[in-house]
Amino acid sequence: MKKMVMSLGLFVSVFVLTLVSFLPTALAQTATETVDAIKISGLGNYNGKFLTVYYAHGSKASVQFEDRQVKLRDVKHQTTSRITGDTLVLPATQVKKDFGFAGRMNLVVFVIHNQPQFQWTNADGSQVMNIAAGSQEIPQVVNSLTLIQLNELKALGQGISIQLSF
Repeated sequence: MKKMVMSLGLFVSVFVLTLVSFLPTALAQTATETVDAIKISGLGNYNGKFLTVYYAHGSKASVQFEDRQVKLRDVKHQTTSRITGDTLVLPATQVKKDFGFAGRMNLVVFVIHNQPQFQWTNADGSQVMNIAAGSQEIPQVVNSLTLIQLNELKALGQGISIQLSF
């Protein structure tokens, strides 16, 4: 009986250790969140230019500063589209979801630029994690929305449709 209890205890210990070792992998595979499609209007003056959108963790300067005062820390997803008309619809997007508040996506940054590839650089020279390489040109226009602003637009019940002031 004692051997059987010891064997069962050993089996349970091995099972728990095996489960715990696979847990981070399982969490990493399912750690995404969906950002709804975003319809952007007011792009007509930028035909032929490119729009790069960063879904990122970062900070935005207070209201008194312009939108260029955005500091990105970690890019969760980015996409670039060629502007061919006044309106552009960004499809719903899966972004990497980090657990805890500190690293979660909290900004969507819109950048209009001339070259097909663009690389964001913070004004203070600090590095941005997980950003794709590209040209380091000065952007023509920068605008951004916080996660709170996106959720407020979503709560209106008509999808996320914005007229950005470019």
